[in-house]
Amino acid sequence: MHMTDTESIRLNQLYVQQNYEDAFELATTLANSGNPEAEWILGNLYQFGIFVGLDLENAKKYLVVQ
Repeated sequence: MHMTDTESIRLNQLYVQQNYEDAFELATTLANSGNPEAEWILGNLYQFGIFVGLDLENAKKYLVVQ
């Protein structure tokens, strides 16, 4: 699924506003569809343990290019 401009803006707003619960939900949906911007945000949430708790394996899944 291609992320629309509206989804991109919404995801970035949620992340910047530290609304991590909603950012996590939207990023998960979009990242699992292969969206690189959402993968980056989701990877960072896992890498730094924001909202979801520290999980370096999941962080690597979304941050490392396969």
